[in-house]
Amino acid sequence: MKDKLDKKINRQRSKAITDIISAAVVVLMVFVAGLTSSFGIPAGISAEVPLSELNNQQQQREVSGVVTDQNTGETLPGVSVFIRGTNIGTVTGIDGRYSINITDPDQVLVFSFVGYAQQSVVVGDRRNIDIEMAVSAVDLDEIVVIGYGTQRRGDITGSVSSVSREEFRAGSVRDAAHLIQGITPGLNVGVTSGDPTAGTTVSLRGISSLLGDAEPLVIIDGVPGDLKSVAPEDIESINILKDGAAAAIYGTRGNDGVILITTRTAERGVFGIEYNTYLGTQEASRTLDFLTAAEMRQKINEGYGFYDYGYATDWHQAISRDFPLQHNHHLFAQGSTGESDYTLSVSYKDWEGLYINSNNEELRMRVNLNHTMFEDRLRLNVNMTTNRQNHNAGTDWGGSFRDYTFADALLFNPTARVTDDQGNWEEDPEGYGPNPVGILSESIGDASIRDMRLSGSLNFQPFEGLNMNLLLSNNIRRSSYTHERTFNHHSTVVGGENGYAAQGNNNRETLLMEFTTNYEFSIEDHKFTVLGGYSWQETVWESVHVNNWRFPLDLPLPQNIGLGDAHSAGQSRLQSSKSMSRLIGFFGRANYNYDNRYMVMASVRREGSSRFGSDHQWGTFPSVSAGWRISQEQFFRDAAYSDIFDNLMLRVGYGVTGIEPINPYLSLTMLDFSGRGFYEGQWMFGLEPSQNPNPDLRWEQQQEINIGLEFSLFNYRLGAEFDIYRRNTKDMLWNFAVPVPPYLYPDMLINIGELESKGFEAHIKLVPVRPRDFEWRTDIGYSTNESRLVALGTKDFEPERDFFYTGHEGHAQLRAGTHRVELGEKIGNFWTWKVVDIDSEGFWIVEDKDGNHIPFADATTDDHMVVGNGIPDYYINWNHQFSYRQFDLGLNMRGAFGFQVFNHTFMRVENSNITTHNVPRSTYDKVFGKAVMRDSPNFVSYYIEDGDYWKIDNITLGYNFRPGRIEFLSNARIYFSVHNALTITGYRGVDPEVRHTGLDPGKDSMGKYPTMRSFIIGANITIR
Repeated sequence: MKDKLDKKINRQRSKAITDIISAAVVVLMVFVAGLTSSFGIPAGISAEVPLSELNNQQQQREVSGVVTDQNTGETLPGVSVFIRGTNIGTVTGIDGRYSINITDPDQVLVFSFVGYAQQSVVVGDRRNIDIEMAVSAVDLDEIVVIGYGTQRRGDITGSVSSVSREEFRAGSVRDAAHLIQGITPGLNVGVTSGDPTAGTTVSLRGISSLLGDAEPLVIIDGVPGDLKSVAPEDIESINILKDGAAAAIYGTRGNDGVILITTRTAERGVFGIEYNTYLGTQEASRTLDFLTAAEMRQKINEGYGFYDYGYATDWHQAISRDFPLQHNHHLFAQGSTGESDYTLSVSYKDWEGLYINSNNEELRMRVNLNHTMFEDRLRLNVNMTTNRQNHNAGTDWGGSFRDYTFADALLFNPTARVTDDQGNWEEDPEGYGPNPVGILSESIGDASIRDMRLSGSLNFQPFEGLNMNLLLSNNIRRSSYTHERTFNHHSTVVGGENGYAAQGNNNRETLLMEFTTNYEFSIEDHKFTVLGGYSWQETVWESVHVNNWRFPLDLPLPQNIGLGDAHSAGQSRLQSSKSMSRLIGFFGRANYNYDNRYMVMASVRREGSSRFGSDHQWGTFPSVSAGWRISQEQFFRDAAYSDIFDNLMLRVGYGVTGIEPINPYLSLTMLDFSGRGFYEGQWMFGLEPSQNPNPDLRWEQQQEINIGLEFSLFNYRLGAEFDIYRRNTKDMLWNFAVPVPPYLYPDMLINIGELESKGFEAHIKLVPVRPRDFEWRTDIGYSTNESRLVALGTKDFEPERDFFYTGHEGHAQLRAGTHRVELGEKIGNFWTWKVVDIDSEGFWIVEDKDGNHIPFADATTDDHMVVGNGIPDYYINWNHQFSYRQFDLGLNMRGAFGFQVFNHTFMRVENSNITTHNVPRSTYDKVFGKAVMRDSPNFVSYYIEDGDYWKIDNITLGYNFRPGRIEFLSNARIYFSVHNALTITGYRGVDPEVRHTGLDPGKDSMGKYPTMRSFIIGANITIR
């Protein structure tokens, strides 16, 4: 059995090594090409040099100097130095020194470095120019990426957060959002699963729709994508458009905010290579305390009816790897020659999961080419990104890990053994659950995802101030899987399935065309920017899924899937689908700035979608925002306290965004072939309605107002931003119950409700200490959000009740739902019986609807009440960056407070009557100090636990080497990082950080993959 697994693993590793070698060859070729283009004609080849060029060479002279910090006097390595208006440039070395050749005394040297104010110096007749750079925590001249363009930081009037590469968290990050976890208030990034294929859960400013989870729109270099489609090491900056005024330019797609990702490009005049790598391992951040074999035998001696198999097994250890390895390699090459520049990025990641047969392997490559023509008036960009992901398919739909395997390991009898004397998996004769090691070992498969994005843009600047840009892209995503359960699997050994096989594929192709025109001009102190554009996007989905079982032999089943008898009996699944949606938009935006004091921005988008009813396929999404820089007013400058202020600005904005349904065709009549029957010698299909038509189906419309205040003090040593917002989502989509007849189907998707959300965000940045050799930077974030249902129903569709239930778990005790959404109440309320005591026999005593304390046996569902809420009242993050000479230390901490978590695991198994499987040690503790609980597992408030937590989330210690005489080595750093280091909480489950999105937040699933603690050692090397 295991030989087959070992061979498969070896094949995967061999393939990975081949891929790395291939990638290295490509990089080497680019490296050689860069050397050739950088150093010109090889030796031994003659060439004529024009006289004019000889004269230019004679006029050249070298300018050199040292760049230092204005406050500390420390030299600054890595400062970009270039000649304005050219592609000629360099960077300072580890000692802060630079040298550059100039040909004209009127040329201007520009010095720029992240976190410092940019400086420009006319060369003149000097040969030595030393520069002292001033720290600028908030550079108002910094260019920030916004929707369909860029904008000067000081001109932004919406709620926009920017995170640069230097602020990203270090260590083993899962995707782009993980880089900024706990950095941006209002953007909540969670890692709720330790599955190596799992990404992050992302929400911005809470819940915005009744339809369920919704994440921000992700734009990568102007092209829609997702957080997993770009290598985290390849990202230069991330900008988050948080409020409606900033996001309205994206219309229906901007309802949950927009995350704009900008990837790295070549630095002007620089050729170099960067290599980043890390190696690490991980462990479960926390496990649950269940009975050991010795403790179970003790309970048997006390009269409990467990079965003793005579062995001792730690089942969690049995399904775990001892030291699961994870390693990551990233190579980045850049170069420029004359009017062209290029970047090549190769990233390879291989993570083993804690549990056997769980893994994730990813290979990403990106090539970015730029070429300018006609004196920089015409710019061509070509960007190609390809991603490949492979992992074991542990489920019949291509998922990486079977749900409840972790729970099976907890519950399996610890006195049993893994295999019998013949090497067969030991199964539980009481039939409670499968052997978890056997389940993981005999569930075999391959899942593969291929993602390729090709985009190109053409930018034309016919004269100063006018830019026209055409963007084209094609994004193809192909995923496929095969999965089999062998003859040694529990389903055959116990259930007689005789093998199971499944395979399928899902394909998606998105075409995008966007044309924008941007015009900037000034009239004295009045600055104007006008943008107009057109967007066309089409997406096509295709899928095929097949399964079969009852095979004659234990062959590689997916390759012989037609041999199973289930298909001939009409029991197997054979299905395919294809769908298409199209989105078209016309948009415009105007910006006005008067004397850097008064800023106004207005935008509008007119958008059409094929996903809506024929009567409402077009919608309009306007926005307007304004800013007042008070610190520029004369009355403020004349005030006694004005010297301490570097910047003080008030912002206000209003914007309308929308939401379109996840799936197309929801406004049309749908029919379903619901079943098969054998009639008169042949199989026949039944046909019935599965969806009502709704030609009035239209966008959900979100209206948001945001008021913000931002300031900086004491030469940018202290900076802060505060935002308060309220948004109303109207015409919310919901599946509403309708009568049959006259309708064809018992529910219909209609625009029926209204949701109100409001919140507050604060972000404070501070440099408390900055002596000569030491610096301490810290930032604190705080955010709140509350959502309430304020309307439900229309004049044509009036609901019978002003509430509904959600959060179904599929177990008998939970069929009514875990949460209740009620008119006028907060979203996220847990709804069940409130436990107030326990009797001497171990049975619950609950509070009824009249406030009386009654036995649980006498309670009814009329006695349900609100017993908690799964959405935190507020989030806090506190991050620190310390540097001392060549050492640096990063510390990230965050927490969530004022919420509850449904401990599903303990509700199911913490019961002293259970003897068919293992139970937690706490099962035999006296509840409320009175009695051991003996009541049947029921969803009651006792299992709705406080979820408050504080996490020391990331600790990274680094050391920067001084390369010394190795001139081309501009940077070398090693670091050690611990992720998810410590969680302080009173919650009894594995991790209180659970999903806080959707209408049923705060549930800790019994079957999820536990979160991990990672230990990483890494290195960063830069050659220039």
